[in-house]
Amino acid sequence: MGFVHAPPSFPDDVMSGICGIINPDGVPVERRLLDDMTAMMALRGPDAQEVWIDGHVGFGHSLLRTAFELEHEQQPLSLDGRIWITADARIDGQSELKRKLSVHARSVHGDISDAALILHAYHVWGEDCLTHLIGDFAFAIWDAPRKRLFCARDHFGVKPFFYSRIGQALVFSNTLNVVRRHPKVSDTLNDLAIADFLLFHSNQDPATSAFADVQRLQQSHCLSWHAGELSIRRYWTLPASSGVRYRRKGEYVEQFREIFAVAVADRLRTDRVAVEMSGGLDSASVAAIAAEQLTKTSRPFQLHAHTVVYDHLIPDQERRYATMVA
Repeated sequence: MGFVHAPPSFPDDVMSGICGIINPDGVPVERRLLDDMTAMMALRGPDAQEVWIDGHVGFGHSLLRTAFELEHEQQPLSLDGRIWITADARIDGQSELKRKLSVHARSVHGDISDAALILHAYHVWGEDCLTHLIGDFAFAIWDAPRKRLFCARDHFGVKPFFYSRIGQALVFSNTLNVVRRHPKVSDTLNDLAIADFLLFHSNQDPATSAFADVQRLQQSHCLSWHAGELSIRRYWTLPASSGVRYRRKGEYVEQFREIFAVAVADRLRTDRVAVEMSGGLDSASVAAIAAEQLTKTSRPFQLHAHTVVYDHLIPDQERRYATMVA
């Protein structure tokens, strides 16, 4: 396994950029404004910036290609010209999801983008598609036949999602300042959120932001907008089971290792893999299992670990332990 000491090339929250505007009463979306909002996300998605407008609805997308199947991807995306999506997503468990979709006569064999998979799931299950999706995602779907906007954020809130209500209109993005770019979103601060940050170093209300006009969609929540009415609901809660599953302690270790190996293998979409690795147990375990799984394929592969180290600024042993793992 190669080992490189280098700072990350992108912000910690590596992502494509998404944004959108939904106006009430058929007021057309201003193309220049949507173009401007989309261009602001070029740092997040340097590979392509596209917008789609249909009267009072407009989506923007700034693409960061992170997998081979994204080589020809274009977003915003539609499968039928009526239901559109803009998404920053990595959908896991794709084999199982494709199997479920095939039962409903959805042919999704071979390479397919994550956004297209979400759209297929929405076509089959509607808003209940979230019960079939796992991974990290923030997305918005415009369902033209139903005149409904449907948005969701992943189970653990890895991907951000911000929105602002302007009367009956809605502006959204996974980038805070893009929402603020809309001229009707004020710069007024949320005093309580600022106080939380000063006192506790974090916002105690996860549904708010530092700005009074901008809210966050919380993790494992989804949002629907129809005719100017907004509704938000939680679609998933972490299950808490206290039952004893195995008789021996060692069985728990064996079962965890088996599940962990399956999870890592599921995320190895390519034979060129990079791991952001510290000297701790979590990322080191991911790197070790990834090397093990890639070796089983009997095909050439590249696996590189990237670590940020401090030799002088602070006491730090990341270099020592990460090098041992590498």
